[in-house]
Amino acid sequence: MYLKELEATFNVNGNEITILSLEETDSIIEQSVDKTNNDIISKQIIPFDDKEDILRFYIDNCSRLQPNKVYVVTDYSKECGVAVLDSLIRLNPNFAFNAEHTGIISILSEDLSNKLILDFYEENDRFFLEIETAGNLWGKIRKDN
Repeated sequence: MYLKELEATFNVNGNEITILSLEETDSIIEQSVDKTNNDIISKQIIPFDDKEDILRFYIDNCSRLQPNKVYVVTDYSKECGVAVLDSLIRLNPNFAFNAEHTGIISILSEDLSNKLILDFYEENDRFFLEIETAGNLWGKIRKDN
């Protein structure tokens, strides 16, 4: 299920994804909290159906500032391990609302100093995407509608 959700959210197939050990996962999550805890944070809430261009903006700008591999943290990461992808460019800006079962995806830069959180949810029969960036580089990125 974990790989299927990653494939549905990112432009990858299973053999392009590295899954870290649980020990490595714990270390990465702990370090990322420490590194981005007091950094600049930007939040934006948009209708889910309007996400493609806005997400593409975040993908392009974040990956331009830090073009290296990224860590992907979802609910499955706690039991299966953090996923490693070669670049944020792999994020599919047109993923389906049901692509990830909890509706929360955290993407961490390789040096763990920047974070992109995608929180998609339903409220009053409407679908939304909250995009949060944190870190000294990604935290400054914001797309005004």
